[in-house]
Amino acid sequence: MSSGAPGVAYEPDAMAPWHLLTRVEDGYVMTVQVQPSNGGGTYGYLALGRLPDPGDGAPPAPPEPPAMNGSKLQSHVVSEDAGKTAHTAMLVNTYSLASNVNFYREHYRDWRKDVDQGLAHDSLHALAFRRGRHEVIITIHQARDGSQIVLNSIKHDLL
Repeated sequence: MSSGAPGVAYEPDAMAPWHLLTRVEDGYVMTVQVQPSNGGGTYGYLALGRLPDPGDGAPPAPPEPPAMNGSKLQSHVVSEDAGKTAHTAMLVNTYSLASNVNFYREHYRDWRKDVDQGLAHDSLHALAFRRGRHEVIITIHQARDGSQIVLNSIKHDLL
């Protein structure tokens, strides 16, 4: 991790091929996650969160996402948007793509399966499950030394 200015952290290799840039300013933390696109540009995500008031104490830790033994949690972001609450977790482990796919298929076997598809010449797999107001979207990427997993768990409000 490197930084170029106070309150800025740049992590080019934490979740390769993603590059992470985080900045803290005026009570907010802003994170940009980008990677090159096939068309010569880049694409990515932007997250903005208000930091808690120091007098409030530490916020409660989000629940651990389901993962194979030995998986390492790289990040876990909780977001509350109109009509839904989401948990987005990034994990890495040394297991194969197929082992991870089978783990999540088994873990969510009692849920309705909406997506179960290999992509990018089978170097990436997408899964999506739903049960009641809960939805889980998982992408698993075969990396050099194992797999990278992004798990997005969404709970929709009643209305």
